[in-house]
Amino acid sequence: MTQDELDIRALADRYSDALNRRDAAGMAACYTDDAVWECGEPINVRIEGKAALNAYNTQILDLVDVLVQITTSPVVTVEGDAATLRSTCHEIGRWRDGSRGLDHYAFYHSRLRRGEDGWRFTWRRFEVLFTSSAVPVGAAFPPSS
Repeated sequence: MTQDELDIRALADRYSDALNRRDAAGMAACYTDDAVWECGEPINVRIEGKAALNAYNTQILDLVDVLVQITTSPVVTVEGDAATLRSTCHEIGRWRDGSRGLDHYAFYHSRLRRGEDGWRFTWRRFEVLFTSSAVPVGAAFPPSS
């Protein structure tokens, strides 16, 4: 495995870690300023720009009492200062008011660019493969850091 592949995997891990720690700014830091984030059915959202991504992520994190994302099976292709990443993702969460939950299995399709500050996402698409809105039962605990 090349250093670029390791760095790209680490970026994807930092993104999921920031989400799990409820750190919207940390999530946004994984993107270029002009990045695009998309999600198709059933969410149907397109967000353009790092500032808009930060605002959207903050809004989502404020709605839930728990949200956990686990990404696995990364497939990385590097061509110079551009790369693609596809990974499998599982997210589970629950709205603060208990009205609904989310349980997604998805692919994350990503394009990346290497800049002065390393690899960053320029485009990501969250492709839901399975979803459930059943409310998870259990206690939620805020992350310690």
